[in-house]
Amino acid sequence: MTGDKIYSRYSLISTWAMRLCLFILCAAINPVVSAQDLHVKAELDTNELLIGDHINLILSVQFPEGKILLWPQIGDTIIKEIEVLNRSVEDTSLEVGKDMLIVSRNYTITSFDSGSYNIPPFIFSFLGDTIGEVATDPLRITVKTIDVDTSKVFKDIKSPFEVPYTLDEFIPHIIIAILILISLLLGYLIYKKLRSREKSAPEIIEPVIPPHIIALESLNMLENSKLWQQNKVKLYYSDLTEIIRTYIENRFDIIAMELTTDEIIAAMSYVSASKESKEELGHMLRLADMVKFAKYKPLANEHESCMKKAYDFVNATKHTIFESATNTEDSKIVNLPPE
Repeated sequence: MTGDKIYSRYSLISTWAMRLCLFILCAAINPVVSAQDLHVKAELDTNELLIGDHINLILSVQFPEGKILLWPQIGDTIIKEIEVLNRSVEDTSLEVGKDMLIVSRNYTITSFDSGSYNIPPFIFSFLGDTIGEVATDPLRITVKTIDVDTSKVFKDIKSPFEVPYTLDEFIPHIIIAILILISLLLGYLIYKKLRSREKSAPEIIEPVIPPHIIALESLNMLENSKLWQQNKVKLYYSDLTEIIRTYIENRFDIIAMELTTDEIIAAMSYVSASKESKEELGHMLRLADMVKFAKYKPLANEHESCMKKAYDFVNATKHTIFESATNTEDSKIVNLPPE
């Protein structure tokens, strides 16, 4: 049993229980029963339908204002053979001059079993000055199947007739094809014009600055800033190690900015550099780590010694392909630390 059917049955039981309680309560207060002013009607669009087809069941009721109407509860089925597919909301209107309310509902029903079936009466109840119940007349519905003449030979379904094409049918396709050709031609002309502009524009080649030139200029600027003389020792060593780490990345393709000092020294063992240059690099980086992380305070000569070691390391490990660039007057200024 599905959830919807369980819910419908539960709702039906609850409604009838509530109706019984109200009936007993009103009977105790006012035992007068009259249903003369309550008029109910049930009708169908048609009394015959093909199996699986849909028809409408319309319930309507007319009663005076001020009375409480209890509508019959209809679940997913009216009887076992007749199913309810859909139901509309109540349509309420007032009959002018008579103070009578007219309420109607439409139910879409179907059946998948051929035969004739009786639809039992629908019971309406009302509460007000009086209480009562009125039932609709019973209905009868016939569900038919499609008649098949078995005496004749069964034939295949006929294929659709072929209708000759006309010029009007081709006109939209011709217009679309012309528009596509025009779009392709315009696209080609635009592409050709842009290509000619690209070829005519001069190609700008930015000069590649050698890593050692960048490092030496940065060291020169750091030295002239006189950070350690201004008691900015930690900043001085941070900038110094950053310059050297950047140089190592650009010169040897080692990700020095992401490595520790020990990892950098280990990586340098695989590059072509003198043992003395590697030792000076290690001494300088370890001293910088002590300043940055252990609050070590070097002497003035240690500051100058670290700067000289940085200059010496860059000059000793620069690539020979850039030596011609260091022969200029500007490069000679940054190749050696000022006295």
